[in-house]
Amino acid sequence: MSVVIDSNDTKLEPAQILMEFAGNYNNTEYPTEVVTAALLKEITIPDTDLVQFGNTVFIGHRGKGKKKHMMQGRGLTVDTAQNFIAAGLKYFTHMQKMGITKFVSEYDGPMYDSAFKAWKQYADRRDTKIAVGRLANGNSKAFVDLGKIPLDEKV
Repeated sequence: MSVVIDSNDTKLEPAQILMEFAGNYNNTEYPTEVVTAALLKEITIPDTDLVQFGNTVFIGHRGKGKKKHMMQGRGLTVDTAQNFIAAGLKYFTHMQKMGITKFVSEYDGPMYDSAFKAWKQYADRRDTKIAVGRLANGNSKAFVDLGKIPLDEKV
């Protein structure tokens, strides 16, 4: 069962978010302990971008050399849908400030499909492009071409 912890009421630390996510949003066949260990290993990869907005932790892996403007990542949220949408807009702006122009995320779940639809509405009013496709395994893959106009600012 998914537990929602509204960041407007209770602000969690990144480790708490990872633990809650691994325990309550784990839709894999692996036990919570295995998912937690995998997440902890992932965030210790050198040059991993780990940032928190609300009760969402975003994990990003930046490309090297000619691909340094690219990032692959995902958001792990235990927050409300509204707060997750706001956190995602802040994350896109965070990447823009880092010089990231291309972002890719593969995910499973309608919650993320809904979020990308909402983010696309913001992006369509700016110079950012978002497209989501369905993969053969049933997961989704999102492609984001980040423009220069911050997504977390009012237009």
